Amino acid sequence: MSASPRTPSTTQRTFGDRTLSEWVVGVGSTAVICALIAWMTQLMNEASYWLNLRISLGFGISMVLTINLSHLAWPDRSELFRNGIGVSVGLAIGMVNLLAVIFGNPFQIDFREQWALILGNMAISAMFSLIVFYFFYTTYRVQRLHREVSEHQLQAARKDKDLMLSQLKLMQSQIEPHFLFNTLANVQGLIDQDSAAAKQLVGELTTMLRASLRRTRQDQTRLDEELTIVRSYLAIQAIRMGDRLRFSIDVPDALGDVPLPPLLIQPLVENAVVHGIEPSPQGGCVDVLASREEGRLLIRIRDTGLGLGNAPKSSGEGVGLSNVRDRLRMLYGDAASLTLKPGEEQGTEVCLRVPLSTETPTNDG
Repeated sequence: MSASPRTPSTTQRTFGDRTLSEWVVGVGSTAVICALIAWMTQLMNEASYWLNLRISLGFGISMVLTINLSHLAWPDRSELFRNGIGVSVGLAIGMVNLLAVIFGNPFQIDFREQWALILGNMAISAMFSLIVFYFFYTTYRVQRLHREVSEHQLQAARKDKDLMLSQLKLMQSQIEPHFLFNTLANVQGLIDQDSAAAKQLVGELTTMLRASLRRTRQDQTRLDEELTIVRSYLAIQAIRMGDRLRFSIDVPDALGDVPLPPLLIQPLVENAVVHGIEPSPQGGCVDVLASREEGRLLIRIRDTGLGLGNAPKSSGEGVGLSNVRDRLRMLYGDAASLTLKPGEEQGTEVCLRVPLSTETPTNDG
């Protein structure tokens, strides 16, 4: 079957064949059915099988050709018009072939003597031809309905994907100002305490924001790029908090190129600092570790702060964690996880697990 443009984004299928393969399939399947009809008509008359096959092919092949040609000749006319012209012309050609097979020269037939025989053969041939046409047409309509359902499902899937990507962008934009406002508040507090340290912090902040702004609108980044932002963030917090914050990042070099959605790790580290270390009078340590675990990337953020349930409530608490969970669910489904548990001695350990792959799920289109 063929495709003719309806709009720039959709196609309308017609009953005519357009490609060479469709023509071959149409003519070949018609020939097979004509062979079956010839065997059936041989049982109804005394003529040979090959004679019946010639008559059957005359109707079948002529009809499939004239129907296809009518669709090519009048692409803008209705399907009823094109099929009607094709069937009528095909039947006429088939009738001429039938008369030639039975009587020789069809233009020298005495219709007054042979009218009963002629009408009988014409009626039987026309009946078989219309039955075959109806079979092909109904089969085509079922196939077209299946194609339309598949196209609608594909369009719905694309819309769902676009909606998911929009939601991911919205969640990512919710994380960014949360991170930025907290960092600027830290700068403001340090300016009043130590101007030299404030200058150093502003330098670290500039480096971090430059790296962050290059990546926050991307669908994917790399683990080492994410850790650059995390390292700068922790350095800024260490300048502000002094000896109350210590940190380490332990990640094998082989994992540096692992693709990762942006801003998954930084909100978890920020959560450990703001809700674990900062409220603790003695401060603590934040460790970031990465490893492979059964085909997944395992990232652990351990802190020795107040621990689960002990941090004071704040307006920003939980925003980073909830956004990370929602993004993981949309990007990976059940293949990724984010879990929190008490640290071995004190504090909290956050475990982020994502599939190891060559690209992130949102980078395919």
